[in-house]
Amino acid sequence: MLQTKILNRLQFITQNALAYFSYPSITTKRFIHSLGTMHLSSFIFKNSLLNANKETKNQFLKDLKKVIKAIVKEQKLNINLDDLSYFDNKALYEFTIPTKNKKDRAVYTI
Repeated sequence: MLQTKILNRLQFITQNALAYFSYPSITTKRFIHSLGTMHLSSFIFKNSLLNANKETKNQFLKDLKKVIKAIVKEQKLNINLDDLSYFDNKALYEFTIPTKNKKDRAVYTI
């Protein structure tokens, strides 16, 4: 995850905008700031689960499971731009919704 293009571009963006004109030693980049933020948020999340009572923790984990299942279901319906292929002048795009069975795949033309 840390080697994706989106995260790597943060290494070249300064966190402090124009403050380095006044303080040239400020070299904080957004990448380092993001890593620190992720570390602190995971620490807070872990400790909140450890300090919660059993009933609250179980209810939270059940709700989290429902949300994750909904996200996975939604992602299955999303169509990546990679799935779109340029067609001729009659139709702009033709795309396929991936399914487990190749026979059930639907091809849509826009």
